[in-house]
Amino acid sequence: MATFSYPIDFEGTYWLILDGDIYVSSIGDDTVGTGSPQEPYATIQHAVNQAASGQKIVVGTGTYRENIDGGNKALHVVGDGLVIMNADNTGTAWTNMRRDSKLECLQIICYQRAIEGTLTNVTNCLISECVLANYEGNISHCILHKSGILATGNTNLENCTFIDTQGGPSVSNEHNFVEIVDCHFDKSSYLELHTGITTRFDYCNHLMATIQVDAVPYFSLSAMRAAHPQYQANGLAVAPAFSYPVALDYTLKIDSPLIGVGSKGHFIGAKGVSFSQNKFTLKGSTLTNITTDKANNFLLVDGFSEGCILTPIIDLRSEKVVGRIDVYGEQDFETPAFNAVIDVNNSFTHPNKITYEMRYALDQDELNQAKFTQFIWNKQPMVDEQGRGNGEDQFDLSTARSISAQWLQFKITLINSDSVITDEDGDPIAQEDGECELLLENPVAVETTRLLIDEQSLLLQESGSALLHKR
Repeated sequence: MATFSYPIDFEGTYWLILDGDIYVSSIGDDTVGTGSPQEPYATIQHAVNQAASGQKIVVGTGTYRENIDGGNKALHVVGDGLVIMNADNTGTAWTNMRRDSKLECLQIICYQRAIEGTLTNVTNCLISECVLANYEGNISHCILHKSGILATGNTNLENCTFIDTQGGPSVSNEHNFVEIVDCHFDKSSYLELHTGITTRFDYCNHLMATIQVDAVPYFSLSAMRAAHPQYQANGLAVAPAFSYPVALDYTLKIDSPLIGVGSKGHFIGAKGVSFSQNKFTLKGSTLTNITTDKANNFLLVDGFSEGCILTPIIDLRSEKVVGRIDVYGEQDFETPAFNAVIDVNNSFTHPNKITYEMRYALDQDELNQAKFTQFIWNKQPMVDEQGRGNGEDQFDLSTARSISAQWLQFKITLINSDSVITDEDGDPIAQEDGECELLLENPVAVETTRLLIDEQSLLLQESGSALLHKR
């Protein structure tokens, strides 16, 4: 077994959450790890077992196929990067958590039950194809996709997005939803309310599949308002204009009618404003040593080990704080020997290496003079006082700051590399860095890198969280 020896910053990971008590990484180690940022554990369950009530567990990018028993502890578990929990429709992701626990920035996918029991808060999470059962607590800034909430205790919803909940368990409150504010319900969603419990239902967008109040169904906003004028006085029933829902990107387009119409001038829905580039908008890219096939897939030209995609210049229309930059879609690579982008499904289908650089400015003329800086996929781009990006060597996290810009341009590089990182015994090791490189035993020569862009998207967000899905 390889022995992991991490530098002080767990090189290349650059944790953005620095106030954790215990750290977990998909390339950590439960045996020799200490739970520190430098020596993280490998599994969430091991971290939970070691934690004491009141502690904060920070989980790094990766896929975790676990069913977590919270041990009746009060814990704050937060994802730092893309954190996917997926159990292939088996078991419960989180159970036996104490009432004052909190889950944040996790993607919980394909469990029989996502959460069972009472939590103080579930926030900035994606819950897909599972159910929150016997639930009581607050749910905010979450996307529930083909999922439902069976609330047996008082539950509040704030800035959530419900998609196709009739295709999964219904959103049934059993008379226990108290406040529902700034939420979006699509036309395939179902919501059940009771006037004796629900004190506030307003500033929501509902395309009116079904809302049931005191066991009476309503199929239009006007009909529900006529019967219950205390509800949805400021509600809407409009097309939301999501950025790229085919990739489960339910952020709002910059011209979405749900921007600025929520309570206190906020937006309606789980996520803020974003800009996505997909296979259509990427057609204007400048390609170097890269070609495309009939299906618009990016391929390295034969004979080249590196190629570049220079995207068109992006106008965000006004100055915005740049949030997380994400890749959506399948990236197909011929061998599992090299895997330099986090493989969220452990299928070893990612390319050898994908990196990205970005240049940015407040003025378009300034953009042409700006240099490209390398950042890290799936985390908010940050620069230190020397102007180095968090994907570059010597990046100083202690002086890091976020980026504000109106004009952006990206340079995506695809690389075929035959180098292998080994430990002192010569064994291949896994190392997470700016390219999230995963190296395995017995590497196989690679001839072609193929990047599918059918669901390819670069995401820029004003809000503090984002999504990455590999379908």
